This record gives sequence, structure tokens and C-alpha cells, in this order.
Amino acid sequence: IESFEFSREEIRDLLPRKVSAWIKYGDIREQMGDLEEAEFYKSNALDLINPSEKIDPNWFVQVINFYNKHKMYDKSLLTLRRAVAAVPNHAPFHVSLGDYYRVEGINYRAKEEYDQALIHDPDNKRAKSGLRKMGYEDSY
Repeated sequence: IESFEFSREEIRDLLPRKVSAWIKYGDIREQMGDLEEAEFYKSNALDLINPSEKIDPNWFVQVINFYNKHKMYDKSLLTLRRAVAAVPNHAPFHVSLGDYYRVEGINYRAKEEYDQALIHDPDNKRAKSGLRKMGYEDSY
């Protein structure tokens, strides 16, 4: 049986211009063991976000998880920062960014992110825990 491989350009032209379709195709390429193509489709999926449509935070989560799974931590952080900018009222993104800053010792930025998380979700246990770990026990 002969097989045929489509080029990246052909696939790009065939896929719907939807974030979810590109992420899903990235999943397929990852399952095939082709991490380079998986990364291409997953990372470029986020460029298809239409500012006039509702942004699904899960799109960012899927890309961040892919990067973390494959130890591409710099790209994960860049995507997380992009997620915070795109969905500023999504508390879990602020908490994750706060965790990053806390671990890196950038406490003033960690506090800012945890505080943002609590503005959007006043009962967020992870944000409160992060603040406590930095010595803000009395505040929360």
C-alpha cells in the first residue's frame, strides 16, 4: 500500500481556520510522534483567535500543557503570559503566573498576579496559598 504525505502548506490550506481544529490536528501529530509538526499547529492555532469571538481559556491550557509535557518551559511561559493578556479575568492563569514568579523569587510580581487572581475569584485557594508562602498570612 502506498501512502501519501501532505505538505504543511497543503494541510494549512485544508484545515478550517479555527483554533480548536489546529489544536486537535496538533494532538494527532503528537500522537504520531511528530513533535515538530505538533508544536507548529498548536502554537499557530492561537494566532487564529478572532478578537470578536469568545476566547476559550482551554485553548491556552492545551498549548501550555503540551509545552510543559515536552519540557519546553520558555515557550510555556510565553504562552501563559499571552493567556493572561488574552483572558485577563481568568484567575487560574494569574495564579500560574504568580507561582512562576514566586519560584523565581520575583515576589512583587508574584503578589501582583495572586492579587489579580483574587480580584476575579476571591475564594481562590491556590492564590491564597501562594501569598501565604510569601509571608502574607495576615492578609488572607
